[in-house]
Amino acid sequence: MLHRSTERELFFFLAAGKIYKPAYVSLESALSYYGLIPEGVFSVTAVTTNNTATYHSKLCSFYFRHIKASLFFGYGLLKYNGFVVNMAEPEKALLDYLYLHKPNTLEAISAMRINKINAKELLDNSKMNSFLALFESKAMDRRYELLIKYIND
Repeated sequence: MLHRSTERELFFFLAAGKIYKPAYVSLESALSYYGLIPEGVFSVTAVTTNNTATYHSKLCSFYFRHIKASLFFGYGLLKYNGFVVNMAEPEKALLDYLYLHKPNTLEAISAMRINKINAKELLDNSKMNSFLALFESKAMDRRYELLIKYIND
């Protein structure tokens, strides 16, 4: 897998899991970690079954977005300095983004700036479809179709 995190980013990922529980790193932070978006992320984004929350420190901002409990899955444990970080799998990070940001046009999907080459190498279509089915949402199905169209064009 393509990982481009610095020691500093991994530390902040770990901190996010200590600040607000339950949570796992996802959305822009995970997409950047996997090399699926070109931007470096200067804050940590995570999802939680608790209320949406934001915490700021002098060094980093932490954003926690609420998802329903039935969607709290698709993350693994990333080891860092003897600790573990709850990190979304790349497929789930993309689906979390589609769910929470609701890009409903090809232009909106394009604005995500997904690295098509990395997406083709990294994403497991079978896993993506399995995860997508758990959302039980026609709107998510349409967003996913747009994402696949964008990646394959």
